[in-house]
Parts: sequence; C-alpha cells; structure tokens
Amino acid sequence: MRLGLKLLIEPINKKEKLIYWRRPVYNCFKLNTDGSFNNLNAGCGGIIRDHKGMVVMAYAGSSPGTNALQAEIDNLLYGIQLCLSLGINNIWVEVDALLLIQYVNGYSMNNPNIFYKIWDIKNCLSRINFSISHILHEGNAVADGLAKLGCAMNDFLLFNDNSLPREIKGLTKLDRLGLPYMRI
Repeated sequence: MRLGLKLLIEPINKKEKLIYWRRPVYNCFKLNTDGSFNNLNAGCGGIIRDHKGMVVMAYAGSSPGTNALQAEIDNLLYGIQLCLSLGINNIWVEVDALLLIQYVNGYSMNNPNIFYKIWDIKNCLSRINFSISHILHEGNAVADGLAKLGCAMNDFLLFNDNSLPREIKGLTKLDRLGLPYMRI
C-alpha cells in the first residue's frame, strides 16, 4: 500500500501491437483509401501524400454501394483516377481490405456486380507504376475518418492540407511524425 492506495498488479493477457503509417520513398506518392458503411449509407475516403508525408490531396464522398466492400472498390477506383488526373504515376496504394487486394491481383471473384469496376481499376493501374499492399485498420486512420465523413455526404469533396477537417488534419500530423497507433 502506497500513499493510502491499494495497488493490484495483474498480468495483461492481451498483446498490444503498434501500427505505423509509413511514408513512401522519394519520387513516389502514397494513396490510402477506405470504404465505410453505416447500415444506411456507404462512404469513401482517401488521401494522397508525398514522400515527406505532406498532403497532396484528400477526398471524401458518398458511394452507391450497399456494403463496405463495394464502397472500398468505388473508392479505390476514384482514388486512382484522381492520381491520374493529377499526373501522379508512381504510387503506393494501401488499403485495409485484403479481399480488395486479392481482386486487384487477379484472384477469383464470383460477383458480377463488381467485375467491371475491378476491370476499370486494373485498367487504370496498367497505365502507372504502382504497388498495392495491406495496412491494418488502425494505420489507415486518416482514410477511415474521411470514409466515415463520406457516409454523410451527397457528392465528393476534395481537400488540401489547409481545408482538411481538424480531426483529419491532426491524424495526418501524427502520421507524418511517425507516431504509432495501438491495436489491442
């Protein structure tokens, strides 16, 4: 007993894991995307950052999808098309949906509703240098926040570093500083 407090020391059974957002290499840009579905509306959100972690462009908007995967697909297509329109042709795409990565990499998909959108994504990617990888949900916090914002929107809205919502801007600063998120 210290200072009149009774301390109980119990072992922690769960292992916490630190998750980091990583910057792309020099002369490469990173596109993080995420889809969201809140049982009523689907939303998309994404962000493009440079090798210093600085925001090039971010976006949020609604998706016609009826589930999170369809929102993820719509979002990835929009994000890649945005990169192409900005003249960005060397990108590292990071998503938190493993199934989406499998679709893009050509693994079987039995859903005819998404076949053409995946084909469009592959067509856009064939015109640029890209890599695509998985990030755990916690490390994709910026895109997740934008996707949740997109659920409440009717159209797509573009943001630069100055016009980002305050909470999202704070998350981009944490990423740029290399601070981790915790997965419990």
